[in-house]
Amino acid sequence: MLNTLNDWKEKLWVEIEAEMIIDWMETIEKYKIECSKLPKDLKSWEAYDVLKMKIEKMKEILPIVQELKKDSIRERHWEKVVEITGCNIPYQQEEIFVFYDMLKANILEYKEDIEDICDSADKQINIKKKLDELGAYWDDEVFDF
Repeated sequence: MLNTLNDWKEKLWVEIEAEMIIDWMETIEKYKIECSKLPKDLKSWEAYDVLKMKIEKMKEILPIVQELKKDSIRERHWEKVVEITGCNIPYQQEEIFVFYDMLKANILEYKEDIEDICDSADKQINIKKKLDELGAYWDDEVFDF
């Protein structure tokens, strides 16, 4: 599992796609199942607790990452994420922005705020689409007096 997580950490943000995140979620779920099947003797070890904690944390982080990968997220939304986390996330530098930057930002601690930002972004994009539709409709209309 640790090798998998290390591979994910190095993944460039621009290369992460929705289907990839779904695959990651499925992988984490498999690790959770495998972890629960370990012998009772191993479950008393500290390493087991650490592993279980990492699995649970990733299960919570990946849906947040999925939200942040939506097309509705704009620079202004990233600025809010940076502001609330207090972490310098290099979202403007595609060549260095990796998944690990999100883990370092401790996004889980700000889960509700980030979900609000993403929800707001979705609503904003829907409003923009409706305004564009209205504009396109009225552009073709002619008023005779």
